[in-house]
Amino acid sequence: MGRKFYFINDSALSGIENMARDTLLLKSVESLKDDKITYLRFYRWIVPTLSIGRNQEVDKSADVEFCRENGIDIVRRPTGGKAVLHHLEVTYSVVSNDFEQFGDTLIKAYEKIANFLCKGLNDLGISAEIVTQPNDKTLSDLDSGIDLPCFASTSEYEIVVDERKIIGSAQRRLKNSFLQHGSIVYDLSVDLHAGAMKIKKGIIESSFTSILEHIKKDVSYKDIVEKFVNAFEEDNGVNLEKKEFPEDLLVRVPEYTERFKVMY
Repeated sequence: MGRKFYFINDSALSGIENMARDTLLLKSVESLKDDKITYLRFYRWIVPTLSIGRNQEVDKSADVEFCRENGIDIVRRPTGGKAVLHHLEVTYSVVSNDFEQFGDTLIKAYEKIANFLCKGLNDLGISAEIVTQPNDKTLSDLDSGIDLPCFASTSEYEIVVDERKIIGSAQRRLKNSFLQHGSIVYDLSVDLHAGAMKIKKGIIESSFTSILEHIKKDVSYKDIVEKFVNAFEEDNGVNLEKKEFPEDLLVRVPEYTERFKVMY
């Protein structure tokens, strides 16, 4: 049995293509019988994109008219969880069938991944912490009839700075593998986040934070990714092999257009 750890650094892509690529990696490792493969992937978005959980209703998760007027795309994720606006961020995904490395339950994988994410932020000079006690806001904190956004509450093993969330994640598990992906906020446009998700600005300001709020100078996307890659390697005791997105999977991206596309 072989064990491999790969690092993929993708360019900015559409929401559908980003979700398709994460899903294709998940399907590929699920199908392996002997080899244990882990992918750490980083990516961005060509336009601001609101992703909603696989079981969410669009009208309860997004202000569709605001999104249309402000050039915000909407895409459905393969994972659960709540709405996230992807804008001015670094997005990560971990895809693996190596339960020996990440544990065989959702919460064990969350904890393992939280360790390297927190270390990456710490290495950037940010006093990030791992949540051990969930903090859920109720719908009474929000506008009536709106789903709770991802960043408005913190679950166990998510990452906060001064009690405000800086990374929001979601996970999907198959029989022999899992996908966890998440948003690492670089900078925050309060108006855009509040408008896209139909929530009050105060909710954004009290619940969200960003990398730029906690460091003295701008840091490049490349430098941020490098910190997280190094943190992953150190925390897991492995060497990541840099890899382009597999060509045999890339040709299958169009198959997923309808699965993740949101009509609005």
